[in-house]
Amino acid sequence: MAAQPYRALKRAIDSFPKRFRPCGCGWFDSLHSPQEAIARLPLPFLKKKPCALSQPLNRNLIALAAVLLVVPWFLSRKHRVVRRALVRARPADIFPLINDLRNWPRWTAWSQREEMHITYEGSPAGVGAVQTWRSRRMDGMLRIIQSVPDERIAYEAQMSEGRCVLDGIISLEPIGEFTRVTWICKWDGGSNPYAGYLNLFMRTMIGRDFAAGLSNLRALAEKAQS
Repeated sequence: MAAQPYRALKRAIDSFPKRFRPCGCGWFDSLHSPQEAIARLPLPFLKKKPCALSQPLNRNLIALAAVLLVVPWFLSRKHRVVRRALVRARPADIFPLINDLRNWPRWTAWSQREEMHITYEGSPAGVGAVQTWRSRRMDGMLRIIQSVPDERIAYEAQMSEGRCVLDGIISLEPIGEFTRVTWICKWDGGSNPYAGYLNLFMRTMIGRDFAAGLSNLRALAEKAQS
């Protein structure tokens, strides 16, 4: 039972895409006990004969390693990212930009960051519209599952051949001459607690892309008004 958390950590690391795996992961390959995990940490200087100054440092590093092994068990398995923006335009002027997936490459950050091969299936807009994409680093599919004119859309996105599934909503709320655009994304982090570190990284990256995308959407909608 004592080795269970460490084996879970190994499975989490093995499930990461290679580009996300931390250096020195090979020491998990024959992990059997907490004592062995600490003994095989990739810190060669811990095995040297300790001196008076190094002993506190060694204890601190071991404590840090123990914390990193324990903390993921207390992280939430449900993840959520929310970003908002005020746009000087009516909901009716913004809605076509989010409801028609052919407009998404005009404002989404990931579409502008690298060259992507994009195809469409089903209706061009609204419920049933599907966008699939493939790039050098990733591939995925996005499908609109709900569309309320001038109010909101809901979608499901799948990446890495369906291993990562996200549910998203983009809503429009009129506020005087402005519209508040709220973009929400949710996903389940899975049963492996150590995948929580990767999910924290995903939250940061998705939040960055949502903020940049909403900024592009604002510029596009407000330019159409001028």
